[in-house]
Amino acid sequence: MGFLYGELLKAKRQIKEAFGNVDARFKDVIAVIDKKMNGRLDSPLHLTAYLLNPHYSYSDPSIFDQPKISEGFIACVEKFYYHDEDMQHQAANIELKKFQNREGPFSKKLAKNFENFDYNPASWWRLYGYETPILQKMAARILSLTSSSSGCERNWSGFEGIHTKKRNRLPTTRLNKLVYIQFNSKLLSKREKIKSNKITDILLSSDTTKGQGFLQEGGDDCALADFRDGEEDEMEGTGIPWSVIGEAVGADEQLKLRRSARVRELYEGEEFKSEEEEYDDEDVNYSEEEI
Repeated sequence: MGFLYGELLKAKRQIKEAFGNVDARFKDVIAVIDKKMNGRLDSPLHLTAYLLNPHYSYSDPSIFDQPKISEGFIACVEKFYYHDEDMQHQAANIELKKFQNREGPFSKKLAKNFENFDYNPASWWRLYGYETPILQKMAARILSLTSSSSGCERNWSGFEGIHTKKRNRLPTTRLNKLVYIQFNSKLLSKREKIKSNKITDILLSSDTTKGQGFLQEGGDDCALADFRDGEEDEMEGTGIPWSVIGEAVGADEQLKLRRSARVRELYEGEEFKSEEEEYDDEDVNYSEEEI
């Protein structure tokens, strides 16, 4: 975020130089860029990140005197420290001047070096902004943001779903409105689900007996007992007994004791005798060949 607006301005300067700085040659190209930037890439957040990045503001001190940059910074401060006039005053009228005049830690030799190491503006503020804690918090938070196209990609997916082969003659205005409605309806729906806590993929503590086989060894026996003994229990909100659900999904078949368990159950309670206990050496007559 701290480099986006500055790099766009740099690109515009390079375009002008490529056209020989002749206004008649580059004005149409610059007009297109300005149109795309307006309201999107020149928001108070972008302007504030540009101002608080010393890579730009220290190399060009005139940035502090530009009305557009100052207005964006004030708007961002009012939004960041909402309803806290003391914090706003401290950040905008006191600590910004210290940063602009390079007072205190900002005057250190290492603080002026932006080329001989892997420069990160957020880390720079955490290291040298300790005497301006209010502005430091704001700068580190903003300069830590990343510029991502994920929001645009979600929007493109919405366009793909609406602008199909069968619906390829929609006017641009109508298409934009449909995508806007679809995108925001998904956001509202997601927010409602979060508020109502309608989350279906969480195993509640009261339902852990239904999944004992996944939680502990031998839990299938407990789950089978719950299915058999809890026939009167009904699935919450549906009125369907758990026994019916178990039969439908084949739970009883899956939870039946295996053959080895049934064999153990069959012989349970009987005294087990080994072959050595059944035959004594004295009772056995061995032939001379065997001896």
